[in-house]
Order: sequence, then C-alpha cells, then structure tokens
Amino acid sequence: MTNKDLVQTENTEVCLTVKIEINFIKPQSTSTKNIAYSYRFYGGNEVAFDKKGKAKNFEQLAGIDREDNENDNSPIVKSECTGSFNRLAILRMDVDGLGQIFIKGFNKETASFSAYATLSGQLDWFFSGYLNTIRSKEDYKDWVNIIYSGGDDVFAVGRWDKTIAFAEEIQSEFKLFTGREDITVSAGISIVTPKFPIAKGADLAGEAEHLAKDFKRLDKREKDALCLFGIAVGWEEFKIIKDIKDFWLEHLEGENPILSRGLLQKVFTWYAISKRKDKNENPNLSWKWNTAYSLKRYEVKDNKKKNDALKMIEIALLCNQFGGKPIRFDVFVVASRWAELILRDK
Repeated sequence: MTNKDLVQTENTEVCLTVKIEINFIKPQSTSTKNIAYSYRFYGGNEVAFDKKGKAKNFEQLAGIDREDNENDNSPIVKSECTGSFNRLAILRMDVDGLGQIFIKGFNKETASFSAYATLSGQLDWFFSGYLNTIRSKEDYKDWVNIIYSGGDDVFAVGRWDKTIAFAEEIQSEFKLFTGREDITVSAGISIVTPKFPIAKGADLAGEAEHLAKDFKRLDKREKDALCLFGIAVGWEEFKIIKDIKDFWLEHLEGENPILSRGLLQKVFTWYAISKRKDKNENPNLSWKWNTAYSLKRYEVKDNKKKNDALKMIEIALLCNQFGGKPIRFDVFVVASRWAELILRDK
C-alpha cells in the first residue's frame, strides 16, 4: 500500500479507495513458459526493530532496554528506556455483526455471490493489506507489532500508549473506508507487564472486546465501541475522552500544578462507590455528596484557575457535562485513568 484518496461518488457517498503497488518476484527457473503469478496480502509483514537491527522483544516494545536484550538477567539501562510506565497493550478488534451485514446489508436486487465476494474481499484488503500502511507510520512502526490481521479482525501488541492511538486510527480509517454507518468495529485492549503470559493477555483483551460488543447506548444503538481500562465507551465518545485527559494533564503537570494528583485517586474512589448497590439493587448515591463536599474543600480563595478547574470537575461529575457536552461518569473515569498513566510514565 502506498497512499489513499477520498473519492466523491455520484450518489454523494464518500468512499475510500486504496492504491496498491505490487512488486512480483519472478522465479529463477525458466524451464516452463506457462507460469501463473499471484499475490496475497497479510497483516504483520513487518515488525519493530531496535537500534541494532534486531526484532524487538516484548520488553523492548514496552520501552525497557537492557545491556543485553537477549538476556533477561542483564541490567536495565535506564537512560535508554522510554518512559517509566513500561507496559504492553494487547489489542483485539473486529467488525461488528458481520453475519448480519451479509444478510441485511444488500438490497434484494443487488444481492449476489459476486456482491458477497466483493464485500468479503474489500474487508480482507483493509485488514490484511492497508493495516500494514497504518502500522508503518512513524508513530507506530517502532512500537506496535501486528500479530495477526486479516478477514475482519486484528490482533496486535505494542507499547500501551501507542497501541491505544493505533486502535483509534484503525477505527477512523475503517469508517472512511466503508463510507457507511452500519459497518463498524469494536475493540478491546488489555494492559499488562512485558513478562505477563501473552496468551493470557490475549484472553483478557478478548474479554474486553466482548464488553465492547455488549455496549449499549440510551438510543438502543449497540457495539461500535472500545473497552479500555475495563470500561466500555462508544467510539463517538473518544474525542471528549481525549479532551478530559488533556484537561487533567494541563492542570496536573509542571513544577507548580494547579490541581493535586490526589484528586485523581478520589475520582476513582467515587466511581467505585457509584458502582455499589444495596440488597434491592439500588445504586449507592453517597458518592455525590462526598464529591460536592471534597471539591469544595479543595477550593482556595483568590485562586481563580484552581477554582474554575474544580468547578469543571464538579459539573462533569454531578451534572454530566464537560465543555458544554454531555458525558457519562464512565467516560470521565477512562480519561482520568489515561491521564494518570501518562503522568506515571513521565
């Protein structure tokens, strides 16, 4: 794959066409003239390499460098490590309800074996071929490895923050590629240590993917979601998640941060309380007055920046609004956890 173009069709639907370059390798033997040539795309045809030109192991993908990376007992070279929160993210992603797409996605007049084959082939081109183009970008090529990609699903492993961004970009590009609202993808991400058994990590990512598949909105629309940090959110909520994450970083970084990092931990405590239920399955609402009381205590006279930030948090948690947009507590917690890990990484 080399690049992509957006093409405006006659019926004003936008679709993504992918240009492909194929370099055939001719066999050395010339014993017969009747030779048939073919090709096949496969996801993961390149892997991340270290400075010595060797394929990175899981520790290196997580950002850990040793004096001898082939020896687990070799000392860690901290000056060569990337970040302090050295974790792997395992991504599993696939198309939602593919069987129903084949059943209901075609008009009776246009349904045919060739139409089904075309749809199947186009999906395979994206997941087997174009995903390699996404992964080869500067942000991912040294940090993400595609273990498997083809048909309609993806299994990738990489540094935790790069893999989250990689998943978002796949979803964004896939939406452009299909040009339809009824063909979506859901994903699950598990974050583990580099020594964690990768097969078990894949199982955890699979469980997260199932949570994403079970995600339901108030308007009854299902799936089209991501499960991150054990919480399922719709892809349409991802932008505001990044906005809240950036809000935390803006107010928690620097020599004299505006807010206390302890406030992050309080948010996680309030969230845990909100998930508790009594014997009648009624939610525990005590977190609300705990939130209002605690945020009020954080206020400081004549410190407008801090008080304004606390007010934004209060509105987000008690009024479900952030920047004038509706949000859920789940969304706020995912963003807060993301910000916490970035701060730990620094």
